[in-house]
Amino acid sequence: MSRRRGPRHGPARRLRRPWRTRPPRCCERRNRRGQGAVDPAAGPCANTTIGVVLTNAHLTKAQATKVSSTVHDAYARAIKPVHTSGDGDTVFTFASGEVSADYDLTAILATEAMQGALERAVTQASGAYGLPAAGDRPAR
Repeated sequence: MSRRRGPRHGPARRLRRPWRTRPPRCCERRNRRGQGAVDPAAGPCANTTIGVVLTNAHLTKAQATKVSSTVHDAYARAIKPVHTSGDGDTVFTFASGEVSADYDLTAILATEAMQGALERAVTQASGAYGLPAAGDRPAR
């Protein structure tokens, strides 16, 4: 039998990989107060919003992709600015396939639910890292 050689076998496999023993340097950078990672190249609008649509409707892969695409409208309604070059706004759709449903109706209902969830997230959030949240502002 021949021994396997290559990047995953033999001497090359024993190379030191620093990312397995300590976090990458991007995680070590901190702001002036020592809180939270800061990426100066990200710019002023580097906020990522990740959303999930869970449904019991039967959806094909193409229909689930279309639902995710349509739900991005909720981001556009609730977040200003949205979809900038520095963020990674994403929506994932998961369907269990238990019931038959029109995927357009599923997308419309999911968009309304996502918009409501985003608005609730803003009003119920608390401040962090020295930054105030919407609920921390004094009433006018």
